[in-house]
Amino acid sequence: MLPLASSRFTVTALRFATVYGPSVRMRFDLVINAMTLSAFTDGVIYVEGDGMQERPLVHVMDVVRAIGAVLEAPSDKVNGMVFNVGSDEQNFRVIEMAKIVQGIVGGEVRFRGGVVDARSYRVSFRRIREMLNFAVLYNVDDGVKQVYHELLTGHLKPEDRWFTVRWYKRLLEQNPKLLDSY
Repeated sequence: MLPLASSRFTVTALRFATVYGPSVRMRFDLVINAMTLSAFTDGVIYVEGDGMQERPLVHVMDVVRAIGAVLEAPSDKVNGMVFNVGSDEQNFRVIEMAKIVQGIVGGEVRFRGGVVDARSYRVSFRRIREMLNFAVLYNVDDGVKQVYHELLTGHLKPEDRWFTVRWYKRLLEQNPKLLDSY
């Protein structure tokens, strides 16, 4: 899409860090939300591998705010640009995430093997901070507390639709010809 940017057509790409926090279209298959759910339901926070993999994180409300900031910015400031959405302070090791969840929800941190996503990456959010004066308002503690509260009050319940791959598999089981027209 970026090559289509012109004075008549504004193109901006947003690259979101791994999102956390409660939402209308909940995602319990993303690391912070998944850890919070497992601590709540099983009393266990699972860590894949040695937990030393790094990941950037961002609260869902900060994602919404970043989209708004880009939409409201002058076109010449955002046209043809790529912005990472998040904050430098929210680059965490997986084990650090588990400790945050444990400190709020409780539970045992348990390492497990198997197929481990060993990718590790730290992301810079300097461009969005400097060009759009964007700063996040939420931190991981906030997100864990919010998801935990929603679980405690029963406003969030683990359902297949909140786990993307599980939901897609269920849809395909219900309608095996679903993808035939694609």
